[in-house]
Amino acid sequence: MLAVGVTVAAAFVGLVLQPDFAYGSISLARTQPGVTLEGFSGQEPFGRWTDGDVARLRFNRPLPRRFGLKFRGHAFAGNDDKSVDVRVGGVSRRTLLLTAADADYAVDLESAWLANDIEFVIPHATSPRSLGQSEDARRLGVAFSTIEILPR
Repeated sequence: MLAVGVTVAAAFVGLVLQPDFAYGSISLARTQPGVTLEGFSGQEPFGRWTDGDVARLRFNRPLPRRFGLKFRGHAFAGNDDKSVDVRVGGVSRRTLLLTAADADYAVDLESAWLANDIEFVIPHATSPRSLGQSEDARRLGVAFSTIEILPR
């Protein structure tokens, strides 16, 4: 019996739990407890650019089945006035047309199950280098400054 308890305890050595994400506003200009970003570039003063074809926010607990998603941002060259697909749990839920000017966007989302991620599928991720604008090789799509999750 003691050996089993020791084995179980040893399995948890080094386990680090992130604090729970509290629904509300997420500033992309800094690291956010309980949220993992994938497909986003590094922090910048305004927030972050998506980098690649898919950007994902993964939460350490499930999202509500119904929630509002609000964000502030703008599209990079070639992505303005193109459909950005918003997925919850890997399933397409909405498409949005983003502009090149900074703007506020809001959509209501639902999921058939308790998903823990939101994805943005970028239609035409493009590097500033490929456009001759700079040496920046990141494949930019959307600049996000804030994102809000509002349970309904």
